[in-house]
Amino acid sequence: SNTDTKPPEMILQKTATGGALDGVGSITFKGDDDADNEHTYVQIQSQIVSAANNSEAGKVSVEVATSAGSGTATKVGLLLTGSATADDIDVTIGAETTSLTTIAGDLQVNGNDIKDDDGTTCITFDSSGNTTIAGDLKVTGNDIKDSGGNAIITSNGSGDITIGAGNITMSDSNGNLYFDNNTDIILGNDVN
Repeated sequence: SNTDTKPPEMILQKTATGGALDGVGSITFKGDDDADNEHTYVQIQSQIVSAANNSEAGKVSVEVATSAGSGTATKVGLLLTGSATADDIDVTIGAETTSLTTIAGDLQVNGNDIKDDDGTTCITFDSSGNTTIAGDLKVTGNDIKDSGGNAIITSNGSGDITIGAGNITMSDSNGNLYFDNNTDIILGNDVN
């Protein structure tokens, strides 16, 4: 069992009077490339966002070396920014719009909205498990699949869709299926 009254710790401390944007400390990981040139591969940096008494807030970033083949620089891949007024922490993941964020497991959204890059709400959840999509839903593949990986809706890319081999269940309490007045309904085996 751990009987230490205080486990070991590492403290980076700025002792002078703090101000906004002051650096508090950093940890840099350097190494050589295959031509023996030294580079910074990872850097963790901390900064003061607000040094106002009783409204202190900080920021920490994890920077990682990245390159497009014409030089290497570190870019912020993870940024946590504390608020001096809202008692929350904003998190930014990724460096460019081409960055890929992978989640191994479930994603739980404790707010109700997922927003796009300009703050417009695109997807809204309610406490009953319903989801509202503001705007069009574009599927870049041909299939919408169920949790078992089976295609339940397939598009041929020309506007035609095929409902999978399963059943269609009416969820309306009256068992009605609604079409607008411009919709043709064709039933049969050979429809061209």
